[in-house]
Amino acid sequence: MTTAKYDLHEAEYSVQGWDAILTGDMDILDDVIHTRVAGNGGEVAVAYSAMYFKGSDGEYYKAQADGTKQPCMGLALESVADGVAFRMQRVGPITNAGWAWGTVGGLVFLDPSTPGALTQTDPVINRNIVGIALSATSIFLMLSYDKALPDKKVQALVCAANVTVNWALGSIATMTFDRASVEFTFTGAYSGQRCILVLTQDGVGGRTITFAGGNVRGSTDTSSPPTLSAANLTDYLGYIYNLAATKYDHISINKGFA
Repeated sequence: MTTAKYDLHEAEYSVQGWDAILTGDMDILDDVIHTRVAGNGGEVAVAYSAMYFKGSDGEYYKAQADGTKQPCMGLALESVADGVAFRMQRVGPITNAGWAWGTVGGLVFLDPSTPGALTQTDPVINRNIVGIALSATSIFLMLSYDKALPDKKVQALVCAANVTVNWALGSIATMTFDRASVEFTFTGAYSGQRCILVLTQDGVGGRTITFAGGNVRGSTDTSSPPTLSAANLTDYLGYIYNLAATKYDHISINKGFA
């Protein structure tokens, strides 16, 4: 007799040959519950390294929150060798005596700087949640990848003669003038990203902007660079990154907010 879920057998003491029956049941569980999986390593990695899957060769490598070596697919349960099968855990509690999480109950993320490493510092971009720290040495794995994080971030720019705006760090950038003119350089946006430059005049006013690099363009409807508002007022300049043209198209301007 089988149960209603997963077609597993009910344990009845009168039934003989349980070795074969349990073997069949474990094969069913392997097919439907992917807490742990097996895969081939693409490089050397230590146990508990975060791993990602590379489609070009079908093997697993050390993951990193850099926008390319992710998403994290799980943590290695043993040392990993190039071309050798290893076990990896994808969900549920996992313990490593070498961990020392400082915020129990806090999120654990894929590290942006060290391949295979984890951190409790929330990355600015390419955010990849690995799980929640259950204790100083354990995590409940619950993988989540948020590559579109720049759309949820605001970055505060420091006024200078030349200011580079890396739109990968946030789709809204704010700045208050402290000088007559600022030259902006735009970089880092993904295709179709909408970017908003929020500029506030200081008490002097009459400040102006220019753009370096030749990748910011206006249209007959929206000039670039635009004429900005007077002292102590804020203007909102909207751009969209046109990947095909490799240009930041100036699509809107809303001026004169006190």
